[in-house]
Amino acid sequence: MTDPTPASSARGFSFSTKIRILAVVMVVLVALVSGAWFAGAAVYRAGLDEARRALAAEGVTLACDAEELTGFPARFEWRCARLGLSFANGARMEGEALTTVSMVWNPFFTIAEWQGPFATQSAGGFAASIDSDLLRASLRLTGGLSDGLRVQRLSAVLDPFGVRVDGAAQPIVRGRQAEFHLREPMAQGEARPDDLQAALVLLGLESLFLSGVNQIDMSVTGVVNELAAVRARSLAGALRDWVARSGAVDDLETRLRLDAHAINLDGDGQLAADGALSFDGAIATNDVPALVELMGVDAGGSASAITAGASFFGRQTTIGEDPATELPLTIERGRVRIGPVPLGQLPPIRF
Repeated sequence: MTDPTPASSARGFSFSTKIRILAVVMVVLVALVSGAWFAGAAVYRAGLDEARRALAAEGVTLACDAEELTGFPARFEWRCARLGLSFANGARMEGEALTTVSMVWNPFFTIAEWQGPFATQSAGGFAASIDSDLLRASLRLTGGLSDGLRVQRLSAVLDPFGVRVDGAAQPIVRGRQAEFHLREPMAQGEARPDDLQAALVLLGLESLFLSGVNQIDMSVTGVVNELAAVRARSLAGALRDWVARSGAVDDLETRLRLDAHAINLDGDGQLAADGALSFDGAIATNDVPALVELMGVDAGGSASAITAGASFFGRQTTIGEDPATELPLTIERGRVRIGPVPLGQLPPIRF
């Protein structure tokens, strides 16, 4: 008769050995993950410090109360109990708690939430508050540490919101949603590395200044040439830098709805160093007389010429489900013309 003890002992030894090996592997894995997180956190914090220095070089000071970096083991969370931004021109913006989140395996993609309300002050000392509970944003970077990081996509959404002048009983402007997007152009064929596609979206906008208009929906998109290369400490400085580099916006698309009145604007624009505007494209509307009135065209023949001539030099199209008329629009260094009808001179933009 065969003794089964050696075989069963061998099986028991093999199983317990596997358990010990698995335990050792788990300990090593935890140690590696922990070490990787703390090493990554050190790099992440160094990146935050470098971003602060880069902002300071551009005249932007960031104040973060009760700052902490947490999120172990799978993400990096940067938290501020209160965040404030100060600009070299004297403008400021302050809000409540900020939280940014980046996953360990993709630190170049960050989502952020900044709690409101927000207090702002312009460079000229004009103070206002933005009544909104939350500003949501996302940032995706591309490139590398050796050749430099650049913005691949930046998005920010505020909804709903109201802008209140200090001491005012009610908001001067309110809206259902405001969005801003910045990204590398989708079509990379002719776009230069520093070109960025920008978009601004305003939905459900209402204002005390909109006499006779209950609601505005608007979106503006276009490829802004050389925008990523701009370096400045103020909005005016950024505008001057961009104009010096190109001042051009390609594939400009503007969609505007004033209650039932819709206006589409498509074409290419250019801003010269002296502030003169140029544009080559088309404007479409579902109500030509309302467009003429909105543009403030005088009664010296231009208004009637545009309205009457729209059927001759206009193209029939649609805006949504509404029938519309598309008219050629040209601006040559501020001189405005719809079709063959001159409308006058636009003043230069001061910056």
